Amino acid sequence: MTAVVPENNSTVGHLSMTTNPVVLTFDTDVKVAEGAVAQLYRNDEEEPFTQLNMQAGNTESTYKQVMVYPTTTENLYKGNTYRIVIEEGAITDLSGVSKNEKIEITYEGFYERTVVSDDTHIYQENFALGMTNMMLYDGDHNTPVEEMQAWMFNATTTPWWHAADDDYSNPCAVSHSMYDPAGKSNDWMVTPQLYIPDGKCFLSFNAQSYRKAKTDKLKVIVYATEVTYNDLTDATIEKFINEGDVVMDEVLSPGANEGILSGEWQNYSFKLDKYAGKNIYIAFVNENENQSAVFVTDIQVVHNQDFTIALTLPESVVAKESQEIKGTITVKNGTETYSDIKLQLLDANNNVVDEIAESGLSLKVDDKYEFAFSKPLPLTIGTVNNFSISIQLGSLSDVFVTSIKNLAFTPTKRIVLEENTGQGCQNCPLGHLAIDKLTEVYGDRFIPLCYHTYTGDNLESGMTDYTAYFLGMTAAPQGRINRGAIASPMVSYTENGVVDYTFNAKDGSCWLDIANEEFAKETEADINIDVEYDETTGNLNIPYSVKFALSQDKLNIGMLCVVTEDNLSGFQQNNLYSMTDEDLGEWQKDGAYGKSIVRYVFNDVARALYPSTNYNGQLGLIPTSVEGSKEYTGTITINVNKDASYVSDVNNCKVTCMMIDANTGAYINAARAAVNDPSGIDSINSDNSDINIYAANGNIYVNAPEGATVNVYSVDGQTLATTKVNGSAHLQVNGNGMAIVRVAAGKNVVVKNIAL
Repeated sequence: MTAVVPENNSTVGHLSMTTNPVVLTFDTDVKVAEGAVAQLYRNDEEEPFTQLNMQAGNTESTYKQVMVYPTTTENLYKGNTYRIVIEEGAITDLSGVSKNEKIEITYEGFYERTVVSDDTHIYQENFALGMTNMMLYDGDHNTPVEEMQAWMFNATTTPWWHAADDDYSNPCAVSHSMYDPAGKSNDWMVTPQLYIPDGKCFLSFNAQSYRKAKTDKLKVIVYATEVTYNDLTDATIEKFINEGDVVMDEVLSPGANEGILSGEWQNYSFKLDKYAGKNIYIAFVNENENQSAVFVTDIQVVHNQDFTIALTLPESVVAKESQEIKGTITVKNGTETYSDIKLQLLDANNNVVDEIAESGLSLKVDDKYEFAFSKPLPLTIGTVNNFSISIQLGSLSDVFVTSIKNLAFTPTKRIVLEENTGQGCQNCPLGHLAIDKLTEVYGDRFIPLCYHTYTGDNLESGMTDYTAYFLGMTAAPQGRINRGAIASPMVSYTENGVVDYTFNAKDGSCWLDIANEEFAKETEADINIDVEYDETTGNLNIPYSVKFALSQDKLNIGMLCVVTEDNLSGFQQNNLYSMTDEDLGEWQKDGAYGKSIVRYVFNDVARALYPSTNYNGQLGLIPTSVEGSKEYTGTITINVNKDASYVSDVNNCKVTCMMIDANTGAYINAARAAVNDPSGIDSINSDNSDINIYAANGNIYVNAPEGATVNVYSVDGQTLATTKVNGSAHLQVNGNGMAIVRVAAGKNVVVKNIAL
């Protein structure tokens, strides 16, 4: 064996065939012995806790590789060590003569269930992202009836599953007792470990049942223990049963309408004062027999604090030597009045940087105490700077721990829209309009990838598994920006009988809304690429350059390439042809495309994913530990004939390369380049130091090279101002709130959100 990815002894969050397999590389073409499997061990356990599949590569570029993966995603939990063991002789050369010696690969677990909290909530879960943050246990293994199978239940891995109304609202968790043959459920859903700081906390959640003719009960158990559990076993469940407290065992109401969840939730709440100063788990248990189903959502553990602290602090800064620390303390206790306060600013080593002390106050409930330390917090460039604030308010005391990222430079952030679309989709012109609007506002920092998945669509490129089962998009037009929530391109509102289409939803859920939010977040890495086509070999060679603004370790980053093609002729059905609305552009009545079906030229059509079997991208291209500001380079090669066979004209193609955190699935950044485009890595000025944008007194000021174009947009995409720059420009913009400023100087483009 010459290589393994992820590297031996590295930190890994999960194993999966489609997002994070283990890939072994040998010095010759290999095959897997019939019936051979790998085993996954945890810590010092002598028995494997799961079996891993092995598959030899089946393309020219993978003939020397073996992929090792679980049947379903296996999370590797932080605080645990995992070993993959492949016995001798499991892998051989093609003749079967030369065999592997025993192989052992060790990983440190990285996965942590997310505990979502804020100043008053210790824990929140509404299942908008599925069941990822809950521990599950199926103790019955009964076979679900067809109706429940249609809800995606099976007999082994789905004791609870996620559900929602047909319009994707009311996300929740559901468990059933509808089996064939009839039987009793033993299905558990458990929160991560939660710390209850004092006696002022309570549990709250919403629940309901399914069938009116059934009597579905829900049991809730609170189990206090200092033991950290990352999964549930028979022995763990016995401890919950024998040592936990049953705080609820009640029949739920199905509401008036069995077909919907909305408006039929009942709220339940329970005090947690008994568990003050303890760590607890909260279990939701379905023990019904031959009943229907129970639904649970909006689980919260609420902390009625005496006071809260909020800092006026950015999440990240760029190349700063120090940072002013200021904020507000709000009194929440309704019975006490506080006359004294003492605050200490502490660095990562608990050294006192500065101190504030004041007496003679009279702080009561809802009063706010604003503070600003006179000495700034020293920062180290290119690292995450941890610090804390010690608070003493009267007899109360607490320590607030947080951090600030000090980037070495400002990476050029780009966002990626992955759209589910189709020629036969009557509403998909809304997607075309929104893509045009996003391109107008953000230029080439916005990257659309359009997946045609409709049956019979001649632009379909074999990506239904990726869009439907991985991205979860089964309707059109839908899209996910930076792998976030599924969203719509536009929305319509009806007022006084008039339908009005807009790019901005009232709840901020349209593509333009989400794009604006994403651009407000910094990214921690720069990526730039070129694409060179070699006619002799049929290869797309993609040299890449990656530079991180922070020094980091324990990385596991994948590089996922998507080949797209422009100038593809086809047709588009159009359900907007009878409407009149300026935001519908040429797709409305009397527009150039104002017919029920029109000829149309499609761009950004996704033709291939590379690698096609790992949706978090090719691993091992980026080191597990990186230095801030250091450039990491390499080349990815895609053979058009073998890896992108749907491409009709390679000269009309572009390649997008997305950086994905394979431990979490989170999007980091992306770059796109056209085939044989002479621009690319060498021509991109990633820190954009020659363009400066700022606002003062309601005016926008721009310093940029001669001839640069400035466009100012409102957050709903409306153009507010446009000008050319000759060294500097001053724009007066009517209105207040946020504006989007786009400055383009040749290939150098800066987009910045500005507060007017």
